[in-house]
Amino acid sequence: MSEGTAIRPVKVLESDDGTLKYLWQLSDGQTVESVYLPLMNRGAAGPSMCISSQVGCAVRCTFCATGKNGLLRNLTTEEITGQVHQTLAGLDALPRSFDVSFMGMGEPLHNLPRVREACEALLGAYGDQCDVHFSLSSIGIARKIYQLAEFGIPVQLQISLHGTTDEVRERLIPTKSHTAIDELFVALRHYADVKNTVVNINYLLFDGVNDSPEAAGQLAAMISGDPRFRVKLSHYNPVEGTGLRPVDDATIQAFAELCRGHGLPTYVWESIGTDVGGGCGQLRSSEEAAGRTN
Repeated sequence: MSEGTAIRPVKVLESDDGTLKYLWQLSDGQTVESVYLPLMNRGAAGPSMCISSQVGCAVRCTFCATGKNGLLRNLTTEEITGQVHQTLAGLDALPRSFDVSFMGMGEPLHNLPRVREACEALLGAYGDQCDVHFSLSSIGIARKIYQLAEFGIPVQLQISLHGTTDEVRERLIPTKSHTAIDELFVALRHYADVKNTVVNINYLLFDGVNDSPEAAGQLAAMISGDPRFRVKLSHYNPVEGTGLRPVDDATIQAFAELCRGHGLPTYVWESIGTDVGGGCGQLRSSEEAAGRTN
């Protein structure tokens, strides 16, 4: 199947900040979303494309819109790479540097063979012309992290932790496919050592759930003084029906200062594209996305 028949754009929404959110239709009629992020406006070397690896998601994180209808299927290699090829084809010029981020719909480690093939294909297609980077966000599946460490292509790993105890994580990430925190960090240290890289610990803040000074201290106890990790704090983009509430700016900044006071390299990520539903956790399963375009 050619790229042209594997995937086609149905709708493109442009945010006030220049973010582009794409709705793609697949050959079987299913749809996925991806996002073009103009991060060069924030001082990065080039843009990032936040692409999907599955239709829906089996993980069903309580704070995320993608998994509300569960997993419908994995994407093929051509459907993954097609999101990148067609996004780049729509730009005025091919960027000298760009990031392909497996942080759209789906748990990429659940479709790891196709993710690997997509990275190889994209590097082969653009590596001679551009500085191509890959990043991947996962809930943390230890056995899959060991497999990812064997990739020949560098992939910057981000882990959706969001809780400092297994009990809090179980509330936010109810699936049984993620790994207990202690076991997870053994795998993450292995990954960082093998790949000679730093792993981002992603931490969404939810009002009254994981935003206490005690939680900051517990996070520090896990990774303070370990140069293999840094903390990425993010605002929660509310999803209807979750019962979860975002914290205010003062709370997230105070939590960041607590983390830094414990010696944790910490930064706050401000989502972009939220006005078009392109922020973290806002991408939808196929039925919902298609319904929003009507």
